Amino acid sequence: MLELLIKKNEYNQVVILGSTLLNNYQSIAELVKQLEISKSSLFRYLAVINEEFKKIHPVTPSISSDGVFLHLNNPGRIPKNNLFVRSLKTYLQNSTQFKLLLALSNSHNLTTNNLLVKLHISHSYFNKLLKEINNYIKPTQVFISQRNNRTYLDGPEVNLVVFKLLLKNILFSLEETTNLNNDSKNHSSPFNTKVLKRLSSTQQKSLYNIEEIISERKQAGHSITIDEEEIKTSLTILKKQHNLVTTTRHDYSPDLVLFLNLITRFAFPKIDEKLDRIAIAKAFLKEPTTLTQDTQILLTALDKAYDINLVPGSPLYYDYFYQGMMSFLYLRVLNYNFNTLFTLQTNKIDGFYIYNQSDYIKIKEIVNLPIPFINKQNEHVFRENSELFTSLIFTAIRRRKHTQLNVYLDFQSELSFETYLKSRINTTFHPGCIYYCQTLAEADLVVTNSLVETAPDQPAFIFLDINSSFSMGQLLVRLMELYTKKLITPRYEAIVQINSLY
Repeated sequence: MLELLIKKNEYNQVVILGSTLLNNYQSIAELVKQLEISKSSLFRYLAVINEEFKKIHPVTPSISSDGVFLHLNNPGRIPKNNLFVRSLKTYLQNSTQFKLLLALSNSHNLTTNNLLVKLHISHSYFNKLLKEINNYIKPTQVFISQRNNRTYLDGPEVNLVVFKLLLKNILFSLEETTNLNNDSKNHSSPFNTKVLKRLSSTQQKSLYNIEEIISERKQAGHSITIDEEEIKTSLTILKKQHNLVTTTRHDYSPDLVLFLNLITRFAFPKIDEKLDRIAIAKAFLKEPTTLTQDTQILLTALDKAYDINLVPGSPLYYDYFYQGMMSFLYLRVLNYNFNTLFTLQTNKIDGFYIYNQSDYIKIKEIVNLPIPFINKQNEHVFRENSELFTSLIFTAIRRRKHTQLNVYLDFQSELSFETYLKSRINTTFHPGCIYYCQTLAEADLVVTNSLVETAPDQPAFIFLDINSSFSMGQLLVRLMELYTKKLITPRYEAIVQINSLY
């Protein structure tokens, strides 16, 4: 949706900045091809990015070019995420579309005249904006409506609530004066205390947005209803097994409680812990519906084609089953994959990109095979959202894949630091991910505080300044990059690269 909210040249600058921050060296040719611009245009965009850096940051970063690659110079060691978000904010705060959506997400309806004054635009331009936004969000079934000098979001109630929730969480997080909370301590939360304890303070503020939207809609006379009996049956099982909503909220209708149990999991997928997921999966299977049967059929087809040893009754089977059921429930209730609505799509192609990986390609082939679903609606949902299911299956399978990164540490004069370094690495990686080898011949990566030369056939080499916390952080990032590279590359070859980290 970002391409809708900001100007074309700003969008190109966001992609250039984001791609450069993502990689140590970003190919200029790749960006030119991706954005369909000339090399001279790219350098003009680059000059603008560097000028904006000067306005935003006291210790000015910059992006430089050697003619082939773009590279970030960051003397202030500003976190890359902050560099990206602060630049994006400057564009969004000047975006009329952003201001319009922000206003609509924070109110049930607004007078059109007040909006025109607030946005400093003509009525004809306002209508043009509404048409553009409505065309973009049409698949969500939500739209901006005008009636009797009022402008407001309209559409199916469940879709509208989710749409407004995403607007609040994403747009407010990018607003200069972020206010997600409105002092959540001064109200009675409809969510269980145990649920709140599982969330970070930022997530709790996001959770308050759900309450705020529901309250606003109730006051305006709107209510949540779930009509399909099979969906209601499954959501009732979900609520009985692990109810996220406190039973003391008698002002909440039964359908609203069911919806809140679903939508909270939509917002926070990890709110059900491992034992919760297993218990919920068992409960679903005890009261079979076509939803449970079709989820089982999908898992059987996946196991047969991919041989992932999904034994019914095993913890792994219950985990996969839970994910499949929840995905079907989201899509059957909402009729749209809202997760893609505000995603920045850069269409990036490189060695780490999901679409190029052999696992992803194989899963996509499996998903496109005929699967004998019982319920036609489930089959329709699956086919219409094949990319989502492919990504979900890919992620689930990747979680089961493991490799081992062989690391050679060379700190002969700093053995106490070597011990400390191992403890830091071991708190970041699961046991078995990192093996501290004894010889260079075994190593995928050499980490040292000595300035030594390396032969072309030696592994990736990192010089570590032992007095720099920034250097330590960069080392952990590099370890993660190499581990991922080894995980997804069928025949891993060590990358020869010298990185000076200080």
